[in-house]
Amino acid sequence: MACPKCCTTWNVYWQASTFSFILVLYLIIGGAIFVALERPAESERTAEAERQIQKANETILKTILNISNLTEERAQNVTDQLLTILSQLAPQVVTVNKARTPLWQLGPAIFFTTTVVTTIGYGNIAPSTPGGQTFFVFYAIAGIPLALIVFSSVGTILSNGLGSLVGRIKTKRPLPLKVAVVVGAIITGLVLFIFVPAIIFMAIEGWTYRQSAYYCVVSLTTIGFGDFVPGQSTSTDLPVGVRGVYKVCTACWLLFGIAFLSLLIAEVQKLFTTSVAAINSLCKKKKPEDTEEQDGKGKVGGEKSDGSSQCGVPLETKTDSQTAVEQNTASPEREATADQDTRAEKSIIPTVETHDMKECNEP
Repeated sequence: MACPKCCTTWNVYWQASTFSFILVLYLIIGGAIFVALERPAESERTAEAERQIQKANETILKTILNISNLTEERAQNVTDQLLTILSQLAPQVVTVNKARTPLWQLGPAIFFTTTVVTTIGYGNIAPSTPGGQTFFVFYAIAGIPLALIVFSSVGTILSNGLGSLVGRIKTKRPLPLKVAVVVGAIITGLVLFIFVPAIIFMAIEGWTYRQSAYYCVVSLTTIGFGDFVPGQSTSTDLPVGVRGVYKVCTACWLLFGIAFLSLLIAEVQKLFTTSVAAINSLCKKKKPEDTEEQDGKGKVGGEKSDGSSQCGVPLETKTDSQTAVEQNTASPEREATADQDTRAEKSIIPTVETHDMKECNEP
């Protein structure tokens, strides 16, 4: 017969592995669909931006060639025209610069789908076509619960691992051991998912260590301000293919980091519940002892040794001889009262009989 505990553990592992595999496929397929829907529109925007830049260059060249015998007023007009052209040119330049590293490729798209199902949402990339926006609605509605199931399953496995680790260590005080294990898990999580990744981001992105650690915390807590996004910095000189792998690795880091963070939150909650239960049990154990002590104090302190009450009023105390005298004194009085009652009853009975006899003798 199979062990129920082993079957439960196997079911947890099977569930976690199955849903994790489904989530990975979901992210890859979703990224490919978003690329198919958004990549043509991105290419069209890039081509339009290049045409606008070329047109602006020709306008600036004509303006400069027509400059002759500039007066102060004409120079001001030329300057205003050039500033207007440059202001209109700036968005197109930004679009072209982004086109050098296209956003809608498979690697960045998988990173985007990861930020969708984890609800981070940096905002640096978003679907702009009607088809992409419609697909996004259904993709997010189905993907977010799937990610939550995976995080819960992975968190359960890690929690069981911590529980078995605590169970193998025999101690008379399990609560301090539990606290030590949770603190150790927190420190391990900080090192693996914040301190070490911050060094990697600092080396690749050109950020400072403070900025890198800031990005890690903002991302793993799913806040996602979007002020720092990996793979978007102009100082990063990674090839397009390497940049895609880098995005995929960052997505994996996000998934494992958020799962570990959910584990820590669950363990801290369990630790708090266990501590409250332990405190309540200690209070219940102390209550009977306190009641017995109070009862003992009441018996001793209710009457003082000098015969006075707690309020200071003297109490009347009687000795055994006084009690016996009172009983002997009261007994004759009680006997006299009983004799009077008996005589009254006897006197009533003849009177009633005599009255009845007189009524019977009357004609």
